[in-house]
Amino acid sequence: MSFSFAREKCLVCGRTCFAMPICRSCADSAESSLGEDMAFRCAKCGKPLLSEQGLCMSCRESPVLHHTDTVFPMFTYRLWWKKLLFEWKMHDRRNLSPLFARFFAKGLSILEVDEKNTVIVPVPPRPGKKREKGWDQMGELSSYLSSVYGYSVLPLLKRHGRGQQKKKGREERLSSVGTLYGKSDCAGRILSIWARRSKSGNLPENAVIVDDVITTGATVENCAAVLKELGIRKVSVLSLLIVD
Repeated sequence: MSFSFAREKCLVCGRTCFAMPICRSCADSAESSLGEDMAFRCAKCGKPLLSEQGLCMSCRESPVLHHTDTVFPMFTYRLWWKKLLFEWKMHDRRNLSPLFARFFAKGLSILEVDEKNTVIVPVPPRPGKKREKGWDQMGELSSYLSSVYGYSVLPLLKRHGRGQQKKKGREERLSSVGTLYGKSDCAGRILSIWARRSKSGNLPENAVIVDDVITTGATVENCAAVLKELGIRKVSVLSLLIVD
């Protein structure tokens, strides 16, 4: 029996790779670079800092994030990262999901989360998206974090409305804070089951929201507020990309 794999050019280095738009060497390099610039990031939103110190200008002048405790976007939404995200989301390149899950697992290790008292909470898709597309990117990524890396993933959130955030401007996105996301219908039952199974019998102390890209921060701020209303003490955010 013989197998054939489509040849592609790596989006980063241009070398030939198979079945993926990024070669193994460039993927390994990206993973190894994670966390190297933590001292040069905004303490609030996680954006790379240029000439500022501590906080970026946006977080100084018009902060969006009030309910998040730590925000770690792993890469910036530029160049080949934009192309990779486009391939994953728009061209349904599901073979990128294990690679992105690997980056998220590394990001969680950098955040030093206590796995026994921490749950992973994916940002939920808009209603009907999974039926339309046949899959949900963050849902699939979260399943890898659960089945391959052993993290506890809880679907505690739901999204209201079918409008796409990517089609909204900054002001419209920010106006949706507090209205676009809420607790899932089974959030209380899920947390009760988690508490019974945990040795402490309490709610998880920490939650990490996982999302693909942070644009204005409105989505993760809304989600973090809901999780804190549910009684979770500390809410961190881990995203693949951030628009800087």
